[in-house]
Amino acid sequence: MGRGKLRICLGAAPGVGKTYAMLSEAHRRVAPLPVPYLGVPPAKRPRSSPRP
Repeated sequence: MGRGKLRICLGAAPGVGKTYAMLSEAHRRVAPLPVPYLGVPPAKRPRSSPRP
């Protein structure tokens, strides 16, 4: 595992968007992950006879 990175968001006054900047950066970094899908082929069975 590589070294981590530390990001510091500085703001001189309350309400300048430090928390918003941190959260939007976290969402931007997590978003590109692909969603895995698993497909299972149907079992090879003989067809059942149709119901009368």
